[in-house]
Amino acid sequence: MTGASNASAQPSAQSSSDPTIASYNWAGYAATGASGSVALVNGSWVEPTIACPTIHPTTLASIWVGVDGYPTASSTSTVEAVGTTARCLSGHPAHFAWYELYPASPVVFMTVSAGDTIHVQVIHPIMNILIFVFQDVTTNTAYSTTQLASSTAPLSSAECIVQRVLSSGLEYASPALTSGPAPPFVAFTHFTAVTFSYCTAHIGSAGPIGIATFPAAHVFHFHLTKVGATTFARTSVATGPFSTYKVKWKHF
Repeated sequence: MTGASNASAQPSAQSSSDPTIASYNWAGYAATGASGSVALVNGSWVEPTIACPTIHPTTLASIWVGVDGYPTASSTSTVEAVGTTARCLSGHPAHFAWYELYPASPVVFMTVSAGDTIHVQVIHPIMNILIFVFQDVTTNTAYSTTQLASSTAPLSSAECIVQRVLSSGLEYASPALTSGPAPPFVAFTHFTAVTFSYCTAHIGSAGPIGIATFPAAHVFHFHLTKVGATTFARTSVATGPFSTYKVKWKHF
């Protein structure tokens, strides 16, 4: 594995009252380190059941594990991620898997179903090489691909996120938006809850450990909000050595 050894201190005890950040598009957890220090991110969840109200012809919600995207800087606005998207189109639900090197568009490689157990990894073995690994445990289906990240990608944060998708609908993972005016979004898919049964990372000399067990100064806990600071999706406090947490949509 790669990465600077000073990326983070050794892990600390997990807090029962993690500081939270309001984001227009992210719910979940991220941990940060030095440039190039993220060597591995793992995550697992059960693909949620969704509701497709006819009031919105199209809705999207993405669930992903990846690298980069926070803190956001104009010169390093990249995200390298693998995950699923739950979509409603004219009242019909669909679930599909993809990988993405934002700002490039995602590459969809298979369909999945609500209730499927999903395991994913992003592996950073050396330089700007990334390996995306996707497993649908329920159907015993797997996919992997090796890609080159942008030369400007910092590869310095790891996250497990539920995301609201920008109105273009062309990016399923994009950097965290935590300030300024809210951009337009595709309507957010109605799901019950997404539980990350684990979210672990290897950053610098620490790991793989639960993403919320890194030192507090390097851990960020996001709730998804909308204009007026109304909560769209709330993230529970992560628990256990492998950082288990739930993202719950506001109406369920």
